[in-house]
Amino acid sequence: MSSERMGRCLFALLALLAPRIALPAPDEPRPGLYEMTWQTGAPQREEGLGDAVRQERRCIDPRDPAALFPILSDRALRGCRLVPRTGTDRAASYTLLCGNGTDRRGDAHWAWEDDGGLRGELNVAGDREHAALHQRLRGARLGDCSD
Repeated sequence: MSSERMGRCLFALLALLAPRIALPAPDEPRPGLYEMTWQTGAPQREEGLGDAVRQERRCIDPRDPAALFPILSDRALRGCRLVPRTGTDRAASYTLLCGNGTDRRGDAHWAWEDDGGLRGELNVAGDREHAALHQRLRGARLGDCSD
C-alpha cells in the first residue's frame, strides 16, 4: 500500500473515531444543560416502598443550591433556604435554615467528581409536623443551554 493511500485511510479512520473520543471533563461545574436524576425519599417509609426518582434535562447553574435541590420549592419547605457553610470550586456544603416557624433543620452538600459528574444530597430532619426526608442528586453536563 502506498504511503499516500495509507495516509488517506488513517485520516478516514480518525474522522470516524473523532466523534467517539470523549473530551476531558471540565475541572469545575459550569452553568449549562445537565442530565439530572433526583432520588427523594423518607427514611421512615415502610419497607418495600422505594424512593421517588425523577430524571430530566435542565439548564442549571450547579453552584445554585436551589437549582440543585428542587424539593426546596415544596410547600413543606417554604421559607427554608440553604446557607453556605464551606465551599470550593469543586464542592460545597450548606446548612438548611427555615424561617417559617417550624423546627426543620438539615444540611446539604454537592461535589464535582473527577469524571465530570455532579453528586449531592440534601437531608432534612423531621419536626412535629413533618417527616424527615432526603434528596440525592446525580448530574452530567451535556453542553451549553440554547438561548
